[in-house]
Amino acid sequence: MKRLMILVVIIFLASCSAVNQMTTSESYNGYSVLLKDNGDEEMHDYYIAITKNGNEILKFENAPSMADYNNFRFIDFNNDGIDELYVKQYSGGAHCCEFNYIISLKEDSPKFLFNSEEWGSVNFASELTDYDNNKTIEIQIQNITFDYFERCSHAVSPLSLASVFSYDYLKGKFTNQTEKFKNLMLDELKDESILDSIAIKFDLSDDPNVSDEFGENLGTILKFVLPYLYTGEVEKGWSLFDKYYTLSDKEYIRSKINEKLESDPLFNVK
Repeated sequence: MKRLMILVVIIFLASCSAVNQMTTSESYNGYSVLLKDNGDEEMHDYYIAITKNGNEILKFENAPSMADYNNFRFIDFNNDGIDELYVKQYSGGAHCCEFNYIISLKEDSPKFLFNSEEWGSVNFASELTDYDNNKTIEIQIQNITFDYFERCSHAVSPLSLASVFSYDYLKGKFTNQTEKFKNLMLDELKDESILDSIAIKFDLSDDPNVSDEFGENLGTILKFVLPYLYTGEVEKGWSLFDKYYTLSDKEYIRSKINEKLESDPLFNVK
């Protein structure tokens, strides 16, 4: 009996180890998905390839330096009983960048249902969750459009901004549904007391070089303003900006915010 228990434990540990290992090869519906390395022991060149009949038909080459930065698995995102291929790559940069793809392999040719490269700066800290419990999986990704905005360092930039994409059955692909899931961000903004403390500092001087030389206060205000702008509550967002950002460069900062928004495909997209 004791030997049997030991054997069970060994098998269990081995299965856990296997689960935690990165997938390096999968086959599905006549396709093969593989992690490849064109480099050598000194200089690796990793990429993920989709092959069919022995031919490479798609390559993902955003994470060449480390095998662990290349990940893929099959998941049924839209609850149709057929798995889609999820590819996630990390470039290795300190603050950027992550690349996310969802591909359908049920037809003769691969079809992209989601490609994060089409959405500008939505490219970091992705999360897969069924937020509305409808048995379809959403993908939430951090939006870093305002990273290093004006005088803000990365440390004080408004990085709580996120975008949520959900499968649209009519369009047959994932679309930006951030407004639908806006409470994921807005629920964290109920306590505005920190903004009141910033207002007191700004009352002492409206010179940004005196009151906010390194952008810490600007970054904090934007952490409240931007989620409202990106979730359709534009009036609320700008009212917060007008109330709390009272420095002499106010209109300049407003114009720079608008420039960012106008160039961001994630803003005001239905």
